[in-house]
Amino acid sequence: VQRHGGTIWVDSAEGAGSTFHLTLPACTQQLDEQTTMSEGETRE
Repeated sequence: VQRHGGTIWVDSAEGAGSTFHLTLPACTQQLDEQTTMSEGETRE
């Protein structure tokens, strides 16, 4: 999340559970075909 310029945080209350939040910036550029990943491909 941080590598993509976003944030992540958790709101938690005992007995009520937890809510996980995250934000990511909107992408304004289209990726080149060479930089996109095909279905099933993984990257570490």
